[in-house]
Amino acid sequence: MADLREQGQGLWQAPLGTGIIIGARAGSDLMSDLPSAIQLALPGASGAISKCALTESSCDALLREAVRLGVFAAVYSNLRQAGYRPRNENELDRRWQASGARNLFLKREQERVLTGLRDAGVACLPVRGVALTEALYPDVFWREIADIDLLIAPEDVSRAYRVLKAMGLGDAEKPWTEPALERLARRASYHFPEIRMTGHHAVAVELHWDWVAAELPDGDLFLDPEACLVYLSRHAAKHLWLDLRWLADIELFLRERGTVLNWDRF
Repeated sequence: MADLREQGQGLWQAPLGTGIIIGARAGSDLMSDLPSAIQLALPGASGAISKCALTESSCDALLREAVRLGVFAAVYSNLRQAGYRPRNENELDRRWQASGARNLFLKREQERVLTGLRDAGVACLPVRGVALTEALYPDVFWREIADIDLLIAPEDVSRAYRVLKAMGLGDAEKPWTEPALERLARRASYHFPEIRMTGHHAVAVELHWDWVAAELPDGDLFLDPEACLVYLSRHAAKHLWLDLRWLADIELFLRERGTVLNWDRF
């Protein structure tokens, strides 16, 4: 089995991510070790929220911070379940519903793109975004999704790009030439190589080939949970762990798959 530390070029060792991983391996209660903010961004926090005497002003402040940290959808879902009604409830409801509606559209667009690639013989898997949200959260209204991320093999980069162009997707920047695609496909995974494109209604579609194991799993990234955990942690490290969504994703992933992880693989 491939050494994930070698495949991941050490980026999985980001301090915060390592702390989460070590805590899970030791069997500790991660919820008691994480800041209260992350607790409110996880499903099932409504019971704890209902026991707090949140005022209108503190509720507003909490939601502003949730927006800043990328977890508005989850925090607002928990507040709604706990029975809180903020002063600007109608405006917040519209924001929450718009986020969920966008996610449903992203799901349809992702299915369209995946079908086109697979019909053309390109093996690909969705990563993060819609697929992760459906796997870990109660429904797609619980997590804000920015774009569509797809994993492919490095040898399929050029073919996948041509297929997406033929399907009507546009280049997010300048068009790629064949020699440039060949050079890009050879870039090491720790450079996070990607091709960014735009689909229907300017939806961002990104092709990635930076999977941390030797091969993509057959049909579901969760079939290789160790590589999936490293991949999620490395993505958060790439963005300096600035978004609580990524911490929430990892916490929920460990709840879902922590007991089946092969820790010797790390």
